[in-house]
Amino acid sequence: MIENSNVCFKIENCTLYNSGDPSFNTGIKLQSVSNGSLIANNISNCGYGIELCYSNNTSISGNTVNNSYYGIYFEMSDNNTISGNNVGNNFYGIYLRYSNNSDILGNTANYNVIYGIYLDYNCVNNNLSGNNARYNDDYGIYLEMSDNNTISGNTASNNMGHGIFLYYSDDNTITGNIANNKYIP
Repeated sequence: MIENSNVCFKIENCTLYNSGDPSFNTGIKLQSVSNGSLIANNISNCGYGIELCYSNNTSISGNTVNNSYYGIYFEMSDNNTISGNNVGNNFYGIYLRYSNNSDILGNTANYNVIYGIYLDYNCVNNNLSGNNARYNDDYGIYLEMSDNNTISGNTASNNMGHGIFLYYSDDNTITGNIANNKYIP
């Protein structure tokens, strides 16, 4: 865990797996930090693959996270970029909670047990673009109580539930997405 830092840092090309009790432990955890980069890491069999809490201005790119409960999890973390990650076979793929002003770009969030990409409770002004959220056991992209987000150019097809689903979410812009073909195993 990296904690309470605003010094620039990079975690790159690491392999992390079996971090312990899958309900509590994390492959990479950042808490109350800013200005970090997590690049091209392979993480599996963790409670949280990548977890950011109260962390801002961080780039998460080119990582592979699988067989974990949460693939990538942000809580109260703003102005971050999540790009080009492969997040599959987790319970949740990419999960943001109380996190704002972030870019979620060009990720693959397929074959997750619940949602591919989930913005939960007061996620505002995020940009979801060019992501693939397919073959998930529930929704591809799901926004719950999250407003003023942009969802554009994503493919959210072949999910068991809806491709894109909004619940109590207002003033979101949704354009140029593909959301079709329910998947039945």
